[in-house]
Amino acid sequence: MPDLTFNNVAAKLPANSLTASGGDILISVKAVMGEANVSLSDQKLGEFIAKFLEACSKAQTDHNAINNPKFRSYNPPAAGAPFYDTDTGSYHSTFTYTVSVDIPLDQNVVRAVESTTAGF
Repeated sequence: MPDLTFNNVAAKLPANSLTASGGDILISVKAVMGEANVSLSDQKLGEFIAKFLEACSKAQTDHNAINNPKFRSYNPPAAGAPFYDTDTGSYHSTFTYTVSVDIPLDQNVVRAVESTTAGF
């Protein structure tokens, strides 16, 4: 099944958001969010996830424009009706992101279907 590569997503994020090191891929939360510093106590998880999923959606659009098969795992968010936030004095909209993936029902045992199984 096709999927994006980490390089596909990295190309849609600010520089140095994803880096490879020692057989691992590291995500710089401050780079993704455009912040000078972030800490584990920062209440910005929603912002990080929204920006990361936006990059995934843009990377998927680019992938689907030139590749087959196409996929629909990281679709653009659905925007809700704008509302006025009296705390900030500005208008906002709720964006709902959906990630769609296929997962085997038995995540521990994955195997090919034999041709005699399921009436083939």
